[in-house]
Amino acid sequence: MQKFRKIGIFLLPGQKAAEEIYSMKKYFKSFENKQNFLNDFPHLTLLHGIYGDYKNLEKNIKKNINLIKELKNYSYELNRQFIFEDDVEKNFSTLVYLIDNPEPIQTFQIKLLNKFKPFKGSEFLNLSNEFINDFKKYNYPFVGENLIPHFTVTNINNLDIKEKNKFLSKSNKINEKFHDLVIAEITSKDLKVLEKLW
Repeated sequence: MQKFRKIGIFLLPGQKAAEEIYSMKKYFKSFENKQNFLNDFPHLTLLHGIYGDYKNLEKNIKKNINLIKELKNYSYELNRQFIFEDDVEKNFSTLVYLIDNPEPIQTFQIKLLNKFKPFKGSEFLNLSNEFINDFKKYNYPFVGENLIPHFTVTNINNLDIKEKNKFLSKSNKINEKFHDLVIAEITSKDLKVLEKLW
């Protein structure tokens, strides 16, 4: 009998970006506001969904190793922050670092979805029309130009405007390669790496 699992494919940041993100996660851990994603290791989500046969997915990925390694030598730029408002829940803000040269990542993601489309999509609340067609096609809504590649610090409830402005005004300029591409299982508590692909 198949065991259905929520699995995603994620890019891990290089050392400088990881240190910056962990530093900000540590800062927000002192806040009493309700938060999500704070304990996740720094990552950039390419896709996730429900898969029935992990062994089959694993074999399929190994058959497509040239595709998997496509972004191994790609250098990303990280020099601005952004906040997604009313994200996940109303009055919650998701604080992120944006990738400034996202096109190669968006192209890579479409190739991954064409090869490793989830059996079933994860649950997404209140999707707008622009995402529904991609969800029907790929079982994932944020595809290609609709994917905004980013690293999340936290998703936090009722964050003070001063703290938002403080985060947005941070000065960072990072240019480096990704550390790894991983497959991870998404549980109610955290992300559990199943396999490193690089």
